[in-house]
Amino acid sequence: MNTKLIILIVFVLITNSCAINKNTSKKTENTFNEFFFMDKRFYSVMKNQFQNRNEILISDSKNVISSHSLNFSNRDLKIKINTDNNIQDNDLFVKYYKVNKELAYIVFWRNDNNAICFIVTKDNNKWNIADVIFRETR
Repeated sequence: MNTKLIILIVFVLITNSCAINKNTSKKTENTFNEFFFMDKRFYSVMKNQFQNRNEILISDSKNVISSHSLNFSNRDLKIKINTDNNIQDNDLFVKYYKVNKELAYIVFWRNDNNAICFIVTKDNNKWNIADVIFRETR
């Protein structure tokens, strides 16, 4: 076979493989975000931490969750994730947001020097919040 043809075939295969992995990764990220911010346990924690509130504002100024603002809501609580640095009335700030193939670790800092940490695991293609930890940041 011609060497140029072999190089072209290898190049096409590598390019397609990279494109498929990138699309799969983005799809997994969107699926996780949708699961996490719509999960009943997440909403329960937010309702307990922010009683008498029907909207929680989360600052994602470093765009670790998304490059654009997101909104999630259930019957009595709205979660707004802001990517804008100018908003001062945020309730939570994203400190860590690490999502791997089967494990995720998310940490939100509150304005009152406390943090809410979520450990999320994937089992049988379903994400589950395994633990919620409340800590002081100082």
